Amino acid sequence: MHGWLKTDIVIDKKDMGKPNWGKGLPTSGIYRLYDKNGVLLYIGWSEYLRERINQHFKGTTNTRGFSHEITKILVTSGDNLENVFLNNKKVDNVEKFFVKILKPKYNQVYSDRNLAIKQQKYLYKKSHN
Repeated sequence: MHGWLKTDIVIDKKDMGKPNWGKGLPTSGIYRLYDKNGVLLYIGWSEYLRERINQHFKGTTNTRGFSHEITKILVTSGDNLENVFLNNKKVDNVEKFFVKILKPKYNQVYSDRNLAIKQQKYLYKKSHN
């Protein structure tokens, strides 16, 4: 699964909810969501990984339309991305870079965040009709 991109921790869905499920999880980083067949579904970044990953597994984020497909999350620490977490603009560029290179199934890169939110709401409604 993209061996050139260092993975610091792998989280399986079956481990969620167990005590210490996030043990060893870095505070910030880039995460990649995969399905049971190893298909890359989504790439994101967070300065608060434990909370964000929990939200994705529960389907309470922009991934709610496909959270049932997520079985594994691979995380790369922000420390291993040459301090990309110094400011959000730089982080956003790193996330866009990975989206462009790895082409996850559900990511959409927009210059206008409002357009992204509208698109995600549309896709969610469409998938639930």
